Amino acid sequence: RCTTGSYCSQDCQRAHLQAGHKQLCETPSEMYVPSDRPGVFLLPAKGQQKPVPLEAFHLLDGFGRSGVCLMFSDHAGPEALRPFVLAQFGEENDGMGWNAEGLTSLPYDNVTSPMYDQDDALRLLGPGDAVFNTSKHKEEVKALLAEGIITDTGKKYKMGYYPPHPICHTNLPVHK
Repeated sequence: RCTTGSYCSQDCQRAHLQAGHKQLCETPSEMYVPSDRPGVFLLPAKGQQKPVPLEAFHLLDGFGRSGVCLMFSDHAGPEALRPFVLAQFGEENDGMGWNAEGLTSLPYDNVTSPMYDQDDALRLLGPGDAVFNTSKHKEEVKALLAEGIITDTGKKYKMGYYPPHPICHTNLPVHK
């Protein structure tokens, strides 16, 4: 079922589908366009939502430690981003960049957590390793693992009162 448009009646919806929207409104598996950019993937949908097209970036903090930031991606085409443009901005193409192109400049979220204890960081983290926040980003981390963008090292790190989070290796080059 399409979630990118809303209609005043079934007749209007039918007319829009027949006028060409049906070709644009595809199922998630048909919507995916393979990309030569490393780190692009579709975050599986929740409920009636469409999958979220994302791109993972391997970044370094001020101490040279790895982290991963997810950004909205255009790899599945602008129509795939339309529901998220509407959710983020409430409208599109208003002349102020509230469109798919503007959305790709916004972060979806950081999925890693910083390690403040230097001794722990030196002991537990290798080059390209980071602590992935599964309390807040369980589905995102699952998708990154499934796509091979990150690899679980088998190590865990407990921060404060949160359950231990996995330390994973980032299989992406550092973003410049």
